[in-house]
Amino acid sequence: MKFKTLFVITSILFGSSVNAGWSSGGGELLRDTRNPWFLSNTDTVKYCVKVDQPNFSLSEQQILNKVARAFEYWKREFTFANRIDYTGFDSRLATQDFVLSDCDSADIKFQFGYLEEEQFEYLKNPKKFVGVAVRTSYDRVHLRGKGFIYVSPDRGPLKPDFQYMNEGIWSTFDGNLLKLAVIHELGHVFGISHDTSSLVMAEDFLQSVLGWFGHQGKSKHAESSMELNYFRSAAENQVSDLGFCVMPQPAQDVQMPVIASKSAALIAKRFFGIPTSVDNLMCVYFEFKGGKLRVYYGESSEGSSSSVDVTKLSLAGQMQLGNRLKGIVSLGSTISVYVNEAQKVIPAHMISSDQVYLAYKSSNYVYKGAYVAEGSGKRRPLAVTVTSDGIQSLTGVLDGQLYVDLPSGE
Repeated sequence: MKFKTLFVITSILFGSSVNAGWSSGGGELLRDTRNPWFLSNTDTVKYCVKVDQPNFSLSEQQILNKVARAFEYWKREFTFANRIDYTGFDSRLATQDFVLSDCDSADIKFQFGYLEEEQFEYLKNPKKFVGVAVRTSYDRVHLRGKGFIYVSPDRGPLKPDFQYMNEGIWSTFDGNLLKLAVIHELGHVFGISHDTSSLVMAEDFLQSVLGWFGHQGKSKHAESSMELNYFRSAAENQVSDLGFCVMPQPAQDVQMPVIASKSAALIAKRFFGIPTSVDNLMCVYFEFKGGKLRVYYGESSEGSSSSVDVTKLSLAGQMQLGNRLKGIVSLGSTISVYVNEAQKVIPAHMISSDQVYLAYKSSNYVYKGAYVAEGSGKRRPLAVTVTSDGIQSLTGVLDGQLYVDLPSGE
């Protein structure tokens, strides 16, 4: 094993080998260690599953089900990835057919509590890991990798000593904890590095999720409480909102930022078609989900704003923006492939350096459309910028004037 490690380090320093050796996430110098294991020239990926059943609380059949669902997760997520458009080339990340096979011919070996001697030596101390993806070989001509994903057992001598890594933990929550662990490690197989802007690909995800589920006790709804999107915008499947009120604010249980001034409130009133009969507009609330913006408003009773709360807001209007984003404000994490002169997968016209970008995750999304006020039917151009934290800004045109931030009147 010492010889093999020395060879890998030599390849890292000089990059002279067509076939690379073992690597895992952990600061290797060899740049192609983070390449996706499979690209467009691979139609079928074979995988196998090995389980140390005495020391694992889920059955092999249950584990097979979770692995299949993890593949489905990434296939779905990658349909939302922003792919770099190269004429005549599609990277086909995570679109392959994933077929269960024997381990002798497998491209990915899923090993649950099970390690071969050479793998044990490579990891040195497997108890340090909840899970890890290790690429054991890489063909630099065909840009194709092979390796294994190891998930630690939840009992026996190799069970990690982490807090909340309790005996039998993998069998809780219908085995969905295990699915999350496999999802994270498969993300690395598909070329995604650790990502501080993402929960599912955060470096400490596996430890954090054990702690999070530990605090949730035996709640059957624990998994659904976690937001696990990676490429999908928050607006695709959850409510993003933003609210503004003229001072004083409404009821104490409704927390909204303050509109800059009453003149800003009047601009919001005109733009969003809030009825002229509303003499004392106090609050405007924006809700965005699935590409649709809804605007609600509220007014005080006899000059007092204390009675206004969100439950009493009326619908001012809405805008159907469509489910596909219309523009990108800024980029998040990228997926790229490092190439060499020997490779035969990436077309020459795509290569301007030794790194070719394939896809990226946006941190901000801009949705554009026409806002339609209820009743009046007036249509006004509007752009909504959405982040993972909710609505960041609303920009629109009113009577020929551009307002970059409608709620502030600017």
